[in-house]
Amino acid sequence: MPPLPRVAATTALDHALAFADIGWPAFPCSPQTKAPLVVRGLYSASTDVATIHRWWRQWPDAMIGLPTGSPTGVWVLDVDLKDDGPAQLAALVDLNGPLPDTYIVDTASGGRHYYFRHVEGVRNRGKFAPGLDVRGEGGYVVAAHSVRDDGTFYDLVNDAEPADAPQWLLDLVVRRQHSAPVLPAASNDNAPYVDAAVAGEIEALVSTRAGRNNALNDAAFNLGTLVGAGVLGRGEAETRLYAAAVANGYFSVSRGKANLAPMSGAQEWRHLVSVPLGNGSGLTRPQDHAGVVTEWQWPSKDALLEAVSNDEMDRIFSEVDMADYRESEQAKDWVGHAVAFVLGVDVSEKAEKRRIKKLVTAWIEDGTLRIVEARDPLRRIAKKFVKSRNFKG
Repeated sequence: MPPLPRVAATTALDHALAFADIGWPAFPCSPQTKAPLVVRGLYSASTDVATIHRWWRQWPDAMIGLPTGSPTGVWVLDVDLKDDGPAQLAALVDLNGPLPDTYIVDTASGGRHYYFRHVEGVRNRGKFAPGLDVRGEGGYVVAAHSVRDDGTFYDLVNDAEPADAPQWLLDLVVRRQHSAPVLPAASNDNAPYVDAAVAGEIEALVSTRAGRNNALNDAAFNLGTLVGAGVLGRGEAETRLYAAAVANGYFSVSRGKANLAPMSGAQEWRHLVSVPLGNGSGLTRPQDHAGVVTEWQWPSKDALLEAVSNDEMDRIFSEVDMADYRESEQAKDWVGHAVAFVLGVDVSEKAEKRRIKKLVTAWIEDGTLRIVEARDPLRRIAKKFVKSRNFKG
């Protein structure tokens, strides 16, 4: 990696050019919201001198955005004051060992960014521990020397080269792939593409480690469409989905008797969860847990929507209104990427992408998000973009 900028930069433009000079593509971000100010957001990041000059002529007070992951060759551990992130990190360090000398930036909100050399598999991920986020592939951070509209700023506190993250930290932030349990094999003569579709749904479900309720609901809906189309038998769909549900800690009861029979409309569902016993605290003195059976219901669309807080919704509005996002999930500037960034989820995981797709679809249907037609500034043709209901462009 080239040495980091050591120039006597004084303006945001100077700093953006200095980052570009070492191969770190930059892009302008709003000093009010941190949202990208350019079409396609972080995917527009550039090292082109003329482009960066043009951007900062248009937005001279813009903060500097840096895409994390392969574009810059770094990933960032984001320590947030909320949820007591510094204490959580300190406990991890006490338990596992110190962090190496690396590039560090204090954020405008009082948090801290630790930069490490990019490792394949480190993706954008929210809250792998309380107060600790990961900005990796598909994410971005606001760079050092950026100033918010309220005068607070991102301060470079350690000008070292980004170091390799310790293995214990990588083990925490990289989502390991777990092998799926053996499930009942397909027993009919469906076309290969149907078998592949069923296998994909089940594999996505049994490998889900977060958002399992949403993943189970999604898998049931998608297999149900195959049953409705007459290409998959209901019995087979129930059997395979049930096996996957059990692998995720779900089971059914009927007439007050616990059992492992296939699903039916008369059955009630329960979920085996781990409950802390309260005999410890923190990461250095972990408490014991016990398995407890709780009532569980298939999550509705309303439940999915209610899981998004008002603060998250405001940030999503800001993100989509400050850049041009498209409705199609096939587009590089799909609006789902903006939603996923705010919610801290990784849309490269099938279950998480399905959840984001459902949210986007529901918001467009109820008018929370709307489709507007605007002139594409690059191709100079009319295109349709997704904006919030508050957008007045």
